[in-house]
Formats: sequence, structure tokens, C-alpha cells
Amino acid sequence: MDVKELKAATSDLPRIDQLAAEFEGYLNVQGLEQLRKSLKEIKYGQVVNDKLASLAHQLFDLKLASVMSDHKKTKRIINSFLKDPHGGIRRVIFEVPYLESQLSLLNTAYNTLNNLPLEHTIILTEGNHVLKKMLAVSEQQKKYLSLIGKHFVEMTRELKKEFKKA
Repeated sequence: MDVKELKAATSDLPRIDQLAAEFEGYLNVQGLEQLRKSLKEIKYGQVVNDKLASLAHQLFDLKLASVMSDHKKTKRIINSFLKDPHGGIRRVIFEVPYLESQLSLLNTAYNTLNNLPLEHTIILTEGNHVLKKMLAVSEQQKKYLSLIGKHFVEMTRELKKEFKKA
């Protein structure tokens, strides 16, 4: 996947906050308060999606700046990419696995709900497809984060060679 495709793919990630809200509708059963607490954390996953899209956009801008030999802009983008405390890659590297762990906890708790009355169990079973969609978003986030990192390293290596020439 090239940088342009990565930029488009990260922009098209499913809205995990909307999926979490949809899943929350299946939790209108007494005794499931703990699952609701996990969903609040999972809704934050949309911010992670937005940060991934921003990083992919910065990567695209970095590629353009390097093609245009705009060394000032490339240095600024690299600095932002690495050092932005809120949206930089270091922060996202922490947030993607955290979201994955929250989804894993939700999945485990959801799958162990076998002591509920049958009518509640049927409702929860219907929510399983939404849970699977959220888990898929987490997998996509990991994939895109890895690709962003790979492209960034490749580009900065090339830029390092160019900076030495200049």
C-alpha cells in the first residue's frame, strides 16, 4: 500500500464511536454496567482513527515536500510526526494497543455472560456482529500504524541522504 492509498484508507476507517454507541444499545440489560464503562474507553478509539488519518496525511505531505526539495517543510513535518505530544506517532503507538486491550476486555466480558436470562442472552447475541466490527477496526488500526511507521522510516532514510548532499 503506497502513501496515497494509506491516506485514503485511514480516512475511511469505520467510526468506532458510532459502532460503540450501536453496541451500547444491546446493553440495556441490568448487570452490564461494567461493559458500559469499557465502551466509554472504546469510543475514544475514534480519536485514534483521526490521529492515524492525520499521520497518514502528514506522511503524504512529507512525500510531497521531499519531491519538491522543500527541506524546511520536511524537517517541520518530521519534527511534528515524532514530537507532537498529542498526535505524534509515539502517542499513537501507545493508544492503538490500549484500544485493542479495551476491546479484548469487552470481548471477554461479553462472551462470559452466560448466567443471564434467555431473552437477554438473545439480545446480546444480536450485538455480536457489532462487536466483531469494532474488533476489525482495531486490527485495521494496527495494520495502518505499522504501514505508517514503515513508510516514515523509509522516507526519512531517503531524506537523510538528501540532506547530506545539500
